[in-house]
Amino acid sequence: MASNIQLDDELERMIADAARRLKVTRTEVVRRSIRKYCKQFLAETEAYPWELMKDLVGGFHSGRGDLARNSGKYVREIIRVKHEERRRRPR
Repeated sequence: MASNIQLDDELERMIADAARRLKVTRTEVVRRSIRKYCKQFLAETEAYPWELMKDLVGGFHSGRGDLARNSGKYVREIIRVKHEERRRRPR
């Protein structure tokens, strides 16, 4: 896919200098630069669940010291309570 971009004089000189040192075309310098930038940007901005919530982990205290060990029990209890609340709602 062909693209057309406008570069300022300083950037044009930098690309030309890099091309000479690398012994490749200016087009190849631009391709490599864009590829490297995009890979780095995408890697840095990839949102893993841990990264989305890392500021929240350890920030709350439930008062229960056994949450990790008995989390299934607490989740079942929450679901049971919600289910009962729904059954009691008038339709």
